Amino acid sequence: MDFLYFSVLVLSLILFLPFSSSTYQKLSGGSSLSVENPGDVLISPNSTFSAGFYPVGNNAYAFAIWFSKPSCLVLQLCTVVWMANRDHPVNGQRSKLLLLRTGNLILTDAGQFNVWATDTSSLPSVQLQLNEYGNLVLSNSEGTTLWQSFDSPTDTLLPLQPLTRHTTLVSARRNGNYSTGFYKFFFDDENVLRLLFDGPEISSVYWPDVWLLSSQAGRSAYNSRRNAMIDSFGNFSSSDDLSFLSADYGANWIQRRLTIDYDRNLRLYSREEGKQTWVVSWQAISQPCRAHGLCGENSLCRYGHGPSTGRKCSCVQGYKTKNQTDWSYGCEPEFDVSLNARHEYTFIHLRNAEFYGYDYGVFYNKTLKECETECLQRVGCKGFQYKFNGNGVYECFPKALLRNGHQPPNFDGDVYIKLPKSYVSLKKEELSKETISLGCRQNYTINLERSYVEGQENGVVKFMLWFACALGGIEIVSIFLVWLLLSRAKQEENVAKEGYLLAATGFKRMTFDELKKATKNFSQEIGRGGAGIVYKGVLSDGRVVAVKRLNEANQGEAEFLAEVNTIGKLNHMNLIEIWGFCAEKKHRLLVYEYMEHGSLGEMLDSHQLDWEKRYDIALGSAKGLAYLHEECLEWILHCDLKPQNILLDSGYRPKVSDFGLSELLDRSKLSNHSFSKIRGTRGYMAPEWVFNRPITSKVDVYSYGIVMLEMVSGKNPRKGIELMEGGEGEMDLVTWVKEKKKGAESKETWVEEIIDRKLEGNYDKKKIEILVAVALDCVQEDRDARPTMTQADLLNHLEKHMFPPTNSPLKITNLNALRELINLIRCIRKDLKFIIEICPSVCRCHRRNRVFHHLHSLIFLDNNSSRFTRDRRLPSRCHKLQKATNGFKKEIERGAGGIVYKGKLSDDQIAAVKQLIDANHGEAEFLAKFNTIGKLNHMNLVDLWGYCVEGKHNILVYEYMEHGSLVENLSSKTLDWKKKISNYSGNSERPERILHCDIKPQNIVIDSNYQPNVLNFGLSWLLNRGDVKYSKISRLQGTRGYMAPEWVLNMPITSKVDVHSYGIVLLELVTGRSLSIGVHGIDGKQLMQGTFK
Repeated sequence: MDFLYFSVLVLSLILFLPFSSSTYQKLSGGSSLSVENPGDVLISPNSTFSAGFYPVGNNAYAFAIWFSKPSCLVLQLCTVVWMANRDHPVNGQRSKLLLLRTGNLILTDAGQFNVWATDTSSLPSVQLQLNEYGNLVLSNSEGTTLWQSFDSPTDTLLPLQPLTRHTTLVSARRNGNYSTGFYKFFFDDENVLRLLFDGPEISSVYWPDVWLLSSQAGRSAYNSRRNAMIDSFGNFSSSDDLSFLSADYGANWIQRRLTIDYDRNLRLYSREEGKQTWVVSWQAISQPCRAHGLCGENSLCRYGHGPSTGRKCSCVQGYKTKNQTDWSYGCEPEFDVSLNARHEYTFIHLRNAEFYGYDYGVFYNKTLKECETECLQRVGCKGFQYKFNGNGVYECFPKALLRNGHQPPNFDGDVYIKLPKSYVSLKKEELSKETISLGCRQNYTINLERSYVEGQENGVVKFMLWFACALGGIEIVSIFLVWLLLSRAKQEENVAKEGYLLAATGFKRMTFDELKKATKNFSQEIGRGGAGIVYKGVLSDGRVVAVKRLNEANQGEAEFLAEVNTIGKLNHMNLIEIWGFCAEKKHRLLVYEYMEHGSLGEMLDSHQLDWEKRYDIALGSAKGLAYLHEECLEWILHCDLKPQNILLDSGYRPKVSDFGLSELLDRSKLSNHSFSKIRGTRGYMAPEWVFNRPITSKVDVYSYGIVMLEMVSGKNPRKGIELMEGGEGEMDLVTWVKEKKKGAESKETWVEEIIDRKLEGNYDKKKIEILVAVALDCVQEDRDARPTMTQADLLNHLEKHMFPPTNSPLKITNLNALRELINLIRCIRKDLKFIIEICPSVCRCHRRNRVFHHLHSLIFLDNNSSRFTRDRRLPSRCHKLQKATNGFKKEIERGAGGIVYKGKLSDDQIAAVKQLIDANHGEAEFLAKFNTIGKLNHMNLVDLWGYCVEGKHNILVYEYMEHGSLVENLSSKTLDWKKKISNYSGNSERPERILHCDIKPQNIVIDSNYQPNVLNFGLSWLLNRGDVKYSKISRLQGTRGYMAPEWVLNMPITSKVDVHSYGIVLLELVTGRSLSIGVHGIDGKQLMQGTFK
């Protein structure tokens, strides 16, 4: 398919050669461009724009300007930005654009009619040029501009093109019909930019919101300059204070255009260099149905669901369409409109609908029956709107016309359509069913009735065409042969590169076409944010995924892969899981697991979240953030925590998302950090962002506090809260909660006042008070006064208590906090090819269908950065590890699992090399377990650098710990009490449950900063959290004195065996007595009994 596309492209370029020879840089006085010569085209100096005759129908042409870079295979596929004669197309024969020597520019139709002219004159010589910005300029020899296309735009504004009091953008009529439409973007008499529906019968403003004053919409009417412009970086600014940035702001090489489309919306489009597809980077109206006149009179605009998504028009009950091809004509009655007796009418109920404007008035505190009477008393009344305004008042709107109808999401109001009783009784069955007509627009074709006799064929031109075709065929064959040779030469290199990159990230790399197919051409959008757009998709294996297409793709592939690799190392049950990625040319996509219940932001607007679910969501979100901030090796700031970035799975468990493009920092430099641009969402951002203060993890703590207040109150922090008790103005969410809480001394109902009404009184008041107290601590303006996320996570322990009263030793669970690693293996033999398994941790070398077990090198991650390196390699053969350990001579530890030696690698890194004693399991079993362990990530687990599997030799390579194991330090004075306490703090959660089975001081090693690191978890037992509660292990494991009674009594083994061992270690830390050295013959049981006497 790629080759076919490539061949067609080359052929099109070659066939275009004879025509391109007549393109012009400028047109001089007395010259002309002819519609009959496709090569009569003006080209801008940078070849980005072209101007010439553009086909708009059958034998119909308009003189237009279009984007010609990248080149279009078919002229009709080029994007038009300006037309001279959009309402008066010319014939395909004898029509010309003439530049007279007098300075007038004229467009003639078939040489007989003048359909357009600039009406300019100049005595000196004149010329017509298309500049690099897409502006067609008519000037004289002195450089004076006589006329320019920038002063008379059609539906598009280009970068650096001014929009003034004298210019207006007007939409096209509909798809395929470029004639003047009904929608305008212009400065009104109040100096404010507005979108206007200017239909054949009525006109109305629909943006900004007509219910808002100019000041409320963020506009200023005091500047009378009336000037607006968008620059090449994507920044739009206007004299009425309207300003916005494109989603890809800052990239000046991207093509941009601001267009008012035929579907009534104003959009800013962006297109990367060399791409054919335009991407919407900003739009004025997020709900297209709010645009006036979209579906015409007596019709309703709504949004589809399921597979039939998008905007649709339908006639209201009792009406039928006027024009099947154009919904702007609306619908007409199916009944006899002459019936006007009061008793002959009834009403059909239309739920959650709104028709804007054309009311007889608004009547307050009317009952439904009284509102019906108001409509029946008016002969021209078509129905009425009845809704509750939220302030305890019902509003009645009798309608003179049913226009601008739509069904907005979560709208609390109904419409009652007035219909004759005789018609309703006759059509009762049909009216009970809802029939929706899809608003599909057909391409409109302009046909010209005039026809002209063809002139005599030009023999020279015909010969040149045939010659060009023959020459093109020869060139295609030559190019194909060269391309084939180059492709075969690089084939093995490309395969190896793909395999290496796949292995380097630790999860599957997907192609752009694969994800495009999975998302049905990115059709089902489920989320949108500053970093990109999220689409729902289904992979080839049937898994439902969320595919995030990133907006900013400026970083290189290696930089992106390094960042993805670091993100992939994060593993926590409250973080969204990444399944794959795509890094193809400038495409950057991430593939996540799909969350059935969407985001917390969506669920807060529903009644599905009871108090217990909200409380669990608050705890889970805190644990996820605590992991990012304090438990993984890299210090990661989220920078945009909000309900939309907290997703809920099928069990309503929270998973923090969008941390993928957060800021990754070195934990050793975590004091302060400066950011190049402000990040986050208004309402959730900490004050540090606004006042340009150093950024720390406390910005996430602040956002977390806001989210908790929103979960409790149900109020959006981005909207002000009106003062209801005689006050004026609005206050923010934090101030509002503080004011309510401050009055608690005289008024005990502050919890009832702030609680979300959707909870309907079903909540735990004590938990509310705790949650609000923690939230208010998190949102303090002084960042040093805010708690850390670990402190906020202690919310879970406030009611469970860390040390409950008991007569037995303490039970401490959740010790499976582990550190992730990624094992990357690369074959370096040139005569071997990659075959990457679905399980992406191991690269196997295949030759003549036989598996090579001797792996030549290991590629590993640099612990001091988030990038992977190709140059630093660990030895993979046992004889090389033997050399690194000087013949396995310097033994530093011995246990049941094997012997540990100190070694020095080829890059001078000091490592601990463990030679496993029990190597009876096969390579596949060992690698599968090693792969799973490779997903563990925690700062208190020893970093595993690599391994070697050769025959029956199984060797693991760890980072070296300067201070040895805990047992060596217990008898020394190097451990003070604070260091002892730090040796048992810290925990994490993972989807897998992992049993260590041999917790003891020898397996807790201490680094240079006296931080503990758990060792020998590599061959532990792995259990799935969703599987059975208990597990039977085939043989006894552990060390005498630290083993739980379950091992001896042959009882089911759970994580509590590690808890027992951990308790023994704690007692050793407190007492200073070590079981390993047999002090006074005390075993673990005796040590416990002695401690608690």
